[in-house]
Amino acid sequence: MIDLDASAGDLRQPAKPSVRPRHGDDLTLSLHSVNTDERLTMRFNDQDGSFVAENPARLNHFLRDWRQNIIKPVDPTIISGLARLVADAMRHGWQGEVQITSGYRTRQTNDLLRRRGARAARNSLHIKAKAIDFALPGISASDLGALARETLTGGVGTYANFVHIDSGPARNWTG
Repeated sequence: MIDLDASAGDLRQPAKPSVRPRHGDDLTLSLHSVNTDERLTMRFNDQDGSFVAENPARLNHFLRDWRQNIIKPVDPTIISGLARLVADAMRHGWQGEVQITSGYRTRQTNDLLRRRGARAARNSLHIKAKAIDFALPGISASDLGALARETLTGGVGTYANFVHIDSGPARNWTG
C-alpha cells in the first residue's frame, strides 16, 4: 500500500474540511480544470462500490473538449474509477481539489496535440471519452500512479505532473 499520509500534509491548496468517505458513503469532490479555470463541485452516489455522478450532464460538460467546445458522455466506468481513487486518497488524509488536465478530446484536438509534440497516442482513449488525466496536489504523480494501479483495472500512465487513467485494457506505463 502506498503511504499517502506522508505527502498529504504538503498541500499547495488551502486546507478544506476533511471528508473521509467510507464504503457505502456518498462522495463530494471539488474539481478544477487547469485549462479553463472552471471549478465544479460534484456529488457521487456509491452504488454497491461504483460511484455514479449525481449530475452526469454537468460533469460531461466540465470534461468536454474545451478547445472545440464539444461534449461527449464520459464513460461511467472511468468516472467511477476517478471517484474511487480520490476516495482512497481521502481515506489516507488527502483533501483538496482534483486538478483535471484532460477529459474528452476530439480527434482534431488529439491530432493537434500530436503535431505540437505532445505524447498523445494516435488512438487515445480520450477520443472515446474513456480517459482522464488529473493530479491531486500534495500527492506525487508516482504515488498517485501506484495507487491507481492498485485500485483500478484499466490503463494507468504516470507522467511527471499528472496521472492518466482509462477504462481500456489493464496496462501501465511511465511517460
